[in-house]
Amino acid sequence: MVPKSHLAREVLRCPGYLNFVASRVLSSISYQSIAVALGWKIYDQTNSAYALALIGLCQFLPMVILTFIVGHVADRFDRRKIGLTCQVSEALVSLALAVAVWQDWLSPGGIFISITILGAIVSFERPTMSALLPNIVPQAVLQQAVATSTSLMQTALIIGPSIGGLLYGLHPAAPFVISTVCFS
Repeated sequence: MVPKSHLAREVLRCPGYLNFVASRVLSSISYQSIAVALGWKIYDQTNSAYALALIGLCQFLPMVILTFIVGHVADRFDRRKIGLTCQVSEALVSLALAVAVWQDWLSPGGIFISITILGAIVSFERPTMSALLPNIVPQAVLQQAVATSTSLMQTALIIGPSIGGLLYGLHPAAPFVISTVCFS
């Protein structure tokens, strides 16, 4: 039996694995940051807890609606291209949000549309990227690769909102600018 520490080193040596994990983690942190920043932005503009709740609904609803379509798309098309398309799309939305916030053009309607679009993109990205992992690492280290990737993703889901809130506190456009760079 191979020691776990040896397997961990083997996973990190797999070509493409570090790029894959970094891409997933940065994308997740960025998405979480944007979601929190848009929540703050809508609350700043409307001072309405109801509008803030609608942000969560707009973020979640596309994932529910697109669930069955996403699996079919991920199985039928090149997962690498889907993942790349999703991250480029997220970067473009984030860039548009950065400019809109910087220039004070972002209306509540624009916020709801943006978070809905991002929710739809993420509904394609997450399962597609998860399904891509077995194509990146050898079967012998797949279990360790999945465990490592899952741990890093859970960490990203925890720190992403904190980073978004801190960046929004520095400047309302900051989370969108940083997220654009991370998605790219």
